[in-house]
Amino acid sequence: MDWFQKAKDEFFKNQTPSGFWAKVSDSINPFNPAVHYGLINEYLESNTYLQGDSLTIEDFYLASKLTKCPTWCKILNSKTRPFHLSRWFMHVFSIFPDDDYEVYKRRSNRIDGRLVEAIENNNMNLFEILLDLVDINARSPIEGGPRPIHTAALKANIQALQSLLKKGADIETKDEEGLTPIFYSVQSKSTETLLFLIEKGANVFHVENQGRSLFYWASSLGNVEMLKILLDKGLDPNKVTKLGRTALSKCAWNGNVEVINFLLTIPGIMLDVHDKRGRTALHNAVWGCAGGREGRKMGQNAYDSPECAKLLLDKGCFIEAEDGGGNTPLCIACSTYSPKSLKLLLSYGANKDHINKEGYNPYHQALARGNYDCAAIVIDSGFDIHSQNGIETPMMISIKYYQYKSIEWLVSQGVLPNQNEMIFAIKHTDGEMLENLIKYTSINGLEEYILKEGTSNCAMWIINNLPLSKTIVLEALKKDKKLGEAALAKWSEEITIEMLEYMLEKKIDTSLYLHRAAPTGRILRLSIKEGNFPLASKLIQDNPSLCQESDNFSGNTALHIACISGMSDIVPKIINSVPDPISYISQTNSKGMTSIILAQLHKRLYIAEMLKDMIIQSQGSMSLSQVKGLDYEEIQEELTPHPYTEETMPLGYWPCINTIKPFNETRYLWVDTCEGLDSLIKEIECFSVIGVDIEYHTFEAKKGCICLIQLSNGEIDYVIDALVNRDKLGDFVRRLMENEKIVKVFHGCDSDLVWLKNDFDAHPVRVFDTARAYRVLKNESQLPSLAFLIQHFFGIEVDKSFHVAEWRIRPLPGPMLDYARIDAHYLPTLFNKLLSLLDEDQKFILSAQCNAMCLKQSKRKLIRLKIINQS
Repeated sequence: MDWFQKAKDEFFKNQTPSGFWAKVSDSINPFNPAVHYGLINEYLESNTYLQGDSLTIEDFYLASKLTKCPTWCKILNSKTRPFHLSRWFMHVFSIFPDDDYEVYKRRSNRIDGRLVEAIENNNMNLFEILLDLVDINARSPIEGGPRPIHTAALKANIQALQSLLKKGADIETKDEEGLTPIFYSVQSKSTETLLFLIEKGANVFHVENQGRSLFYWASSLGNVEMLKILLDKGLDPNKVTKLGRTALSKCAWNGNVEVINFLLTIPGIMLDVHDKRGRTALHNAVWGCAGGREGRKMGQNAYDSPECAKLLLDKGCFIEAEDGGGNTPLCIACSTYSPKSLKLLLSYGANKDHINKEGYNPYHQALARGNYDCAAIVIDSGFDIHSQNGIETPMMISIKYYQYKSIEWLVSQGVLPNQNEMIFAIKHTDGEMLENLIKYTSINGLEEYILKEGTSNCAMWIINNLPLSKTIVLEALKKDKKLGEAALAKWSEEITIEMLEYMLEKKIDTSLYLHRAAPTGRILRLSIKEGNFPLASKLIQDNPSLCQESDNFSGNTALHIACISGMSDIVPKIINSVPDPISYISQTNSKGMTSIILAQLHKRLYIAEMLKDMIIQSQGSMSLSQVKGLDYEEIQEELTPHPYTEETMPLGYWPCINTIKPFNETRYLWVDTCEGLDSLIKEIECFSVIGVDIEYHTFEAKKGCICLIQLSNGEIDYVIDALVNRDKLGDFVRRLMENEKIVKVFHGCDSDLVWLKNDFDAHPVRVFDTARAYRVLKNESQLPSLAFLIQHFFGIEVDKSFHVAEWRIRPLPGPMLDYARIDAHYLPTLFNKLLSLLDEDQKFILSAQCNAMCLKQSKRKLIRLKIINQS
């Protein structure tokens, strides 16, 4: 009987899982449960159990499904586990623990080292006394935690073994590595102890945690006498470990000639077994002193063993066997520095032209590791010293791996670096390599190329060691701030406009260089954008006409940039420098935005008021776009609970059947009257799918209001002014959001739902979130942006320059109105596309996620406000 059935019989004997959470549990894919983890974790953020505050059979049912997921046990112990889901799971299991589940297995952890210490010190009198006082199976506190019976076997203390077994010690007790006492007897090299444990019934076929058998251990330790005993007991000499290694391959690695000789006499011994990395015994035998992760051979033998290699070759080992990287034994000998084994393999006819999976032959591998004397052996056997790896020459390979000795050897053989090889070094190495190569060749004419295409290290070497030109300084500034500063520190001639532009872009202090440059309007705008007040002031003072120059693409003047960046101190200086300040303030950029609108848009309200005052004082009262005056007071009225539960929330979607028009061909309606809302209510009820987006303003933390609500059915875009008629608008929003016959399409609806609930106490149902839909479709962890989805599916680039803007401005400027429309406009189209790509299971998961979002937002997160329009 499984855990769920036991829990059911204990708590919910006559019940069966059903309803929403039973469906969620049944839809979990054990091998791809990540989407469900997120959904359930999101819901449990505000709930103790699946049904709120009451434990139900669905809690046990879902928990049992999670235990079937191979990744769940690991996730529970990870730092990045879903917190609320993990908390719920541990709580459910604490109510009815499952001792068989890995997380809850109760392991004995008794520690007492006295018996082990007595055996190690061969103090048998103390040992006999302690037998009746100490737990004979208690593990030692030392590393590995051996039990007394392990230590007795290791010390070949047969008397202690007899006493422990008589007292009931388990002859198959395993230490932390899975080693039983008989393995310790092999380590002791005591044949007598091994035979004693075999006689007492020890399992000779047991393998430890890494899958290594007794035969493998005895081979590794070089004990031929034990190997004969174990072979006689029926152990398989060809048994592989978890890493795919055999006793023969291990002995070849260790270079144990005596054991290799013995193993090769065993009938049926397999010579060419490949381990998990594809290596055979012959690969291991020729492995040299310079191979391995730490640049040296690990284990008992630090060098290759040509003697073992010869025995294997004479027995018929395949000399061209390839490992996982496509390396033959000859490749290994060259790359790990095994000159003797290399000569042996060549004498047996090993293929010098073999290419591994990286495209290198043995000669190349010798050069790449700096084993130039191995390369010399290959060349002396008749190999071409100029042999290339595709486009890489031997010199390039030596350069790529920073092998100065290989380069020096090639030069000694008459192979000098050419221009292509110098370019290769410039793009892939550093100044030290460049300096080394210059000993043998010249870099004349390559200086600018090094700055443009080379590594930063090579570029810095050029700056520090060679004369500079304007082009070199400019390339240094383009490439890197640190390089630019180094070049400027050395450069004493004219500073060009291009240099100044890159200095501003890289945030390099221009004050030391300005007197050597001819300023432009572009420099002025850049200095304002980067907040460099001293430079901007000096440019305006010396060249006031620069303020009137505008950018060729954006149409922005210096004043436009000051309004965007918020540099209020520079605004009076700019205004005072132009001949017609009023016309200048009213000048629009390429998007039709004046300086005042830009200041309001970017919430630089002080600058906006300053500019408006200038115009009003000059021309009297005039109609200007301005931030709508709003006041507010807190509302104590509580939000109403959502009328639905996760069980009753409607599921499922249907496609949008309207004719969806391109944005430029779609008409829009601006709604700012009660009559307009009444008309819109009648129109909306005819729709089955509608895109929804909002723009809001925050006064301070947790206090704000919705400024705009944008709706679209694909044929008409509606932009509703949410700063007026808020009572009437609240009725409209609630009717729309609570109508389960209309699919409401949002993108990343987390904050939108919070604001709709807070401002209008709306209870959304049948919500489709395009961001979550894409995440479910692609099984990704992050939510994509709407701009990404529109670009991805339709190839349309959306302007997001008003992403952070002042949405209280009235009348709303045209570019802001277009921005407000565009997100909602594309949502029905995107909805249809995603709906067609999702399968039924994915639609169910998405619907459940969106419903959980709607229900979760019922808990108050913002301070409710009553918005008051100032006259």
